Order: sequence, then C-alpha cells, then structure tokens
Amino acid sequence: MLILDEHELQEQAAATIIQLRAELAEARVGSKGDRAEIEALESSTEALVSERTCLNTAMQSLERENTVLRLQLQDHHGIMAADWAQTLVFQERLRQEEAACERLQTEVAELQETTLAKSEEATLLQKDAARWRLLTDPGSLDDVNSDEINRALEVLSPAMTRLHAETVRRCRQARRQLDDELEQQLCVVCKDRKKAVLFVPCLHVCVCEECRGRLRPYRCPICKEPVQSFMGRVHY
Repeated sequence: MLILDEHELQEQAAATIIQLRAELAEARVGSKGDRAEIEALESSTEALVSERTCLNTAMQSLERENTVLRLQLQDHHGIMAADWAQTLVFQERLRQEEAACERLQTEVAELQETTLAKSEEATLLQKDAARWRLLTDPGSLDDVNSDEINRALEVLSPAMTRLHAETVRRCRQARRQLDDELEQQLCVVCKDRKKAVLFVPCLHVCVCEECRGRLRPYRCPICKEPVQSFMGRVHY
C-alpha cells in the first residue's frame, strides 16, 4: 500500500514537474513576447523623445522667429508713427502756407484797389491843380477855352464855400477860447477887474483887491474855506 502510494506520488511529482515545465515554457514564451513588446515600447519611446526634441527645436526656432518678427513689427510701427507725425507736420505747414497765401492774395487785392483809388485821386488832383494854375496865373487864361474856365469855376465854387465855412468855424473857436481865457482872468465876484489876490490856506486866486475887502463872510468864493491870510497883487 505504501509502495503504491510512493509510485503515485512519483507520478504526481512527475506530472507536476511536467506541468511546471510547460508553464515555465509558456512563461518563457510570454516573457519573450513581453520583452519584445517592451523593446517595441522602448523604440517607440525613443522615437517619441526624438520627435519631442525635434519639436522643441522647431518651437525654439519659431519663438526666435516670432521675436524677430515682433521687433520688426515694432520698428515698422515706429516708422509708421514717425511718418504719420511728419505727415501731420506737413499738413499743418501746408494749411499755414495756404492761409498765408490767402492773406497775401487779400492784401494784393486791397493794394490793387488802393492803388486804383490813389491813381484816380491823383488824376483828379492833377486836373484840379491845372485848374488852380489857371486861377493863380491870370495871364494864362488867354489860351484857355470857356469850357475849361467853367469847369474850374465848378471846382472853385464848392471849395470857396468850404473854405469860408472853415474860416468862420476857426474864428468862432478862437473867439470862444479867448473869451474863456479872459473870463478865467476876471474876478469871480465883479466879473470886471482881473484876479489879483491869493488866499491862504486854500491857495485860490479868484478875486480882485477891491472885492476882497467886501467879502462877507471872509471865505474863499470857490471852496468856501475861511481865509486866514492873503497875498495881494498876484499876477494871474
């Protein structure tokens, strides 16, 4: 019974060993597959790493190119801004020159009008001068026809009227001025004799010596201030 058991045990052990060997072979086969898969993954990983390196290099190159483009764009913006500012300066200068040109044109037109008016005035003055020469040189009237004499009289008549009116106005003005000056020299009381007394302290010269003694109360007729003393025979 024991022998059978040992035989069975040996058979079982042999079967177990065979099974283990089969499993080991399968494991080895699976291990080879896993190793091949790992090697494939390693190859794929190396390819990915290489690709990532290439992408990083390309990205760095793009960043450098982007930086250069940004600098160029900034320079371009700066150039455009400078050109725009210069354009604005030119436009402002052009507007100023156009305004100056318009002013000059206006001044030229005004000067032309003034020159034309002066020319017409000079022509009239020449004609008037010729007519006045006729009047101041009676001997030249023998060579002048009646029409010229009539035209000279047409100019002379209004001029004589204006001259007479101006002469009368100036005489009246001179007479009023003389009357004012004489009135300022006359006594403010009697309006007949000249002022000759200086009152103190107001320093007004306003009365003659005779009217000074008749003042009641003894005050200055102009400012009404009491007279403390006086100076007579003042030349006004």
